[in-house]
Amino acid sequence: MKAQVNINTGALIFALFLPWFLIIFSCSQYNSVKKSTPDGRLMFDIVPDDAIIKIDDNIVGTGEMLKNKTLRIKKGKHRVKIERNGFFSRWFEINISEIKKKIKVELRKIPEPVCP
Repeated sequence: MKAQVNINTGALIFALFLPWFLIIFSCSQYNSVKKSTPDGRLMFDIVPDDAIIKIDDNIVGTGEMLKNKTLRIKKGKHRVKIERNGFFSRWFEINISEIKKKIKVELRKIPEPVCP
């Protein structure tokens, strides 16, 4: 005696293709969101060259490393800090809304203490 197996073809197709559909759909949604919020661009001209540049408390490089280069950054408000030993640090907030923005900073040297 042969056993009969009833297979619901629609349920089988649904079970096989649902995971692939979800993967493709979620990837396409991610790309469309990313395209709608393009990054802004920052350029730096920093003196002294070896000053450290931080954006939102993350080190992104030195003035020398980023000279004549463009740094991609998400649009919106960011805190920039430029520091080097022996110099007064500078920090400020910027709002990246333009495609390209140039930051030019010259740090002032901390004066030597005067002995009497």
